[in-house]
Amino acid sequence: MTKLVFTAIFLAACYSAYRAVVKAAERQRMAMAEARSRSRMEPRDMGRLRRTRDGYYVPEDHR
Repeated sequence: MTKLVFTAIFLAACYSAYRAVVKAAERQRMAMAEARSRSRMEPRDMGRLRRTRDGYYVPEDHR
């Protein structure tokens, strides 16, 4: 009888550990999807650029 109880407790502990790992993985996937949706693939529009004498590009002063 004790072996049966021990086996049942062991199975319940393994199942709860498995569910915790699955839940953590799901949270991680959701966090990655949220971060991916917030980041932009294209750079933001900085307006027009002009070239300086040194060869650098800087934004124009007027828009």
